[in-house]
Amino acid sequence: MLYAAFGVAVRRKFSAGYSIPDVIRFVADMRIAYGRDVSPIHPGVAEGMIREALGDPSFEDFDPQDVEAVMGAEAAILDTLLDEANFDEAGLEEFIKDAAQFASGWVAARQG
Repeated sequence: MLYAAFGVAVRRKFSAGYSIPDVIRFVADMRIAYGRDVSPIHPGVAEGMIREALGDPSFEDFDPQDVEAVMGAEAAILDTLLDEANFDEAGLEEFIKDAAQFASGWVAARQG
């Protein structure tokens, strides 16, 4: 479910016309905003996770081996995107519904 929320939030932030510099700038700005607490946010992992979630073919087989780096980056990215979205109650309910649908589709694809 965490990855589903991550995937939905990333796709909402970055439209189909995103550029690699957009992703790099987002990660850099996020790390600056986190200040001294950037140690759990590995920039290469964060950028790779975003690009993989967006379907970038060069990141199709992206599989970072450092689970701690992945979890830190995923949590920081999702936290930043949710903060930027500033959902009202209806917006949050829609986001949760979209994430649940994404998770259901992801599970179905792996079971098929």
